[in-house]
Amino acid sequence: MFAGAKEAQGYRAFAARAQETYRTLEGPFLRSEQPNPLSLAMGAGLKGLGDLWRISPFTSLWTALGDCFSNARVRQLFARYATYVGSSPFESPATLMLIAEVERQGVWIVEGGMYALAKACHEVALKLGVEVRLGQQNGIPIEAD
Repeated sequence: MFAGAKEAQGYRAFAARAQETYRTLEGPFLRSEQPNPLSLAMGAGLKGLGDLWRISPFTSLWTALGDCFSNARVRQLFARYATYVGSSPFESPATLMLIAEVERQGVWIVEGGMYALAKACHEVALKLGVEVRLGQQNGIPIEAD
């Protein structure tokens, strides 16, 4: 066994916390058109403010993972959620653990990868009459290195 029964129990606690975090943030933040702290609080309502507090928005991901896992390797494994957004688990909020719940629900894959998605968007844009200018930034051609 990789890390033992204690860490398996910790994973169950982590998964429950990730699910609760996702449930709390789904409506007022994840599905909001332009989320910000005020819209989050307003969207949660009075009852939801307690839920927001329970998901530890001011705790770092690393600290929250320490509540679930005592094994440093396991903690490091789940700290990767911070790297998804180019951050550090020591500075990122614990709310990033909601990514674990998103992954648990299922991850979509684009056949052909992200290039195929970009190509399909390009083709749709052309069909809609959009003028596409490649190799430019703010209308100025970018010189290749």
